[in-house]
Amino acid sequence: KGLLIIFDNLPEFISSKFLLLDKINVGWASHLWKPLSSSEKAASITIPFLLHLLSSLTIIPFYFLAKQITLSFKTAVRSTFLYAIIPSLSFFAVIFDPIYAVFPILSILFIAIGVRQKKLKLISLGSFIFAIGLFFSLSILPVLFGLCVFTFFSTTKSNLHEIFKYAVYFSAGLLFFAFFLFIINFDIVNSFFAIIKAQAERDYWSWILFNPYDFFVYLGLPVSIIFLTSSILAFKNLRIVRQNIFSRIIFSFWIAFIILIISGISLGEVGRIWIPFMFIPVIIAGSYATERLKFST
Repeated sequence: KGLLIIFDNLPEFISSKFLLLDKINVGWASHLWKPLSSSEKAASITIPFLLHLLSSLTIIPFYFLAKQITLSFKTAVRSTFLYAIIPSLSFFAVIFDPIYAVFPILSILFIAIGVRQKKLKLISLGSFIFAIGLFFSLSILPVLFGLCVFTFFSTTKSNLHEIFKYAVYFSAGLLFFAFFLFIINFDIVNSFFAIIKAQAERDYWSWILFNPYDFFVYLGLPVSIIFLTSSILAFKNLRIVRQNIFSRIIFSFWIAFIILIISGISLGEVGRIWIPFMFIPVIIAGSYATERLKFST
């Protein structure tokens, strides 16, 4: 019975002297809270916690992706730890944006396994998952462009036929989901342009400078510093881009990132909108911390 009383009078309880928050004015909250039914009150409390839980669960596929790319248990664990503490995941945990990151992470995980084990169906599955993610949010689109750039850097005369085969199976997954949307009469093209046009009108030249700042602040200073350092080293060794997977990842990220900024497709709020793009610098930072900085933990 005591818990029910607290539940029905939650704003007053939060502001009580018992919680040392008596100076907070919660009159407006109490006014909104009282008319709600018990189920509405339960939903308003449960949903934010549920979103926080789902956001946290993205570290599981991230760990397996980091392990698949780096082929190192220690690097994967360190990368996962860094990913779990980036500010954007905590700051926006009670909304859907961090959850969208699971789609490109899972997609690239299946593609990496498919390429490594020569299982083409996994590549199609990965692209299908990516297409589902695009349906929910266009914020993962830069990852697709970065993947295309990475594929370009990975292509040589000897593996051209194999890369083409991978591209066909990848396209099949995307087209399958697009066909499904066509069957249910969902207009992909008009929806895409409607979302782009619906963005807030902001000054282009201001945000072309603030977007990178916003992105790396929400990525977190430790990860940003390590990633930028590893990027500088990669740019100093241009000749090994095609031979080193991490150099290819870094170059692919920066090309996609720069084009994304110059395009002006997102003016502001990139610390939230570009969360699905942040797992790439984190994996690079985790690898650099292992290989160059020689962290012992």
